[in-house]
Amino acid sequence: NIAKLTRESFTEVSDYGLLQQPNEAELLFLASTSTEMQSLKNAISGREEKQQASNRKALDNAMGYVVKLMAKDRILYCVRKASSEWKATKSKSLLNLVFIQQQLDIEEDPVFRVARAFDFFAIDGYLLIANKRAFESLLNYKTIYENSFLELREERDFVKLFTTMRPLQEYVSTNAMQLRRMAVIREKGFYKDAQYIARLRNVSEERGWGINFDDKGRITPTAETARVILQVLLDHRLH
Repeated sequence: NIAKLTRESFTEVSDYGLLQQPNEAELLFLASTSTEMQSLKNAISGREEKQQASNRKALDNAMGYVVKLMAKDRILYCVRKASSEWKATKSKSLLNLVFIQQQLDIEEDPVFRVARAFDFFAIDGYLLIANKRAFESLLNYKTIYENSFLELREERDFVKLFTTMRPLQEYVSTNAMQLRRMAVIREKGFYKDAQYIARLRNVSEERGWGINFDDKGRITPTAETARVILQVLLDHRLH
């Protein structure tokens, strides 16, 4: 019923994109072969008894859970990222109470709260994503952003703007938020516009942003200016 109600709450489907942010009635569509979904399927395929949890510790701090629905030869996987209440540190600091006949009583047995919705579905080699952030977290989709940044560092139009890329690489590193920002920079492509870069230099000098340029007009990044450089390439400051 939860899977059915989740599905019925959506009326639109759009292709998944690094910058795509679905609205409340929209699912994102993606081929599962570009994700780690197969690894998740393999982990729960035909091993139900072997993988069965024998104590609460086996469930504490779980990243999420999968409901596997089977109809003949088709399987629907319904995936949800676990809430913070599943964390062992939080559960140890709380008591579970039940309200029966106008009285509160302590529930001694462990309780795990299951949400009334799922974050994404997998069926027939495809994914339908309701919660993009949860999906990227559970299936380690950060690697897509890492690959995007790697490709950007090899893109001629981008590389030629700088005397060195090292300070930017060190600033971004493996930080998911910064990797996402670099993907946005690549998608917007403002750095390909010569007039934009010229305007960037003028405004930086007028406002005292401290961005350094060499005699050829190339940006010389530093650890101190890396953050500002990312902001102007995103157009956050120039706008």
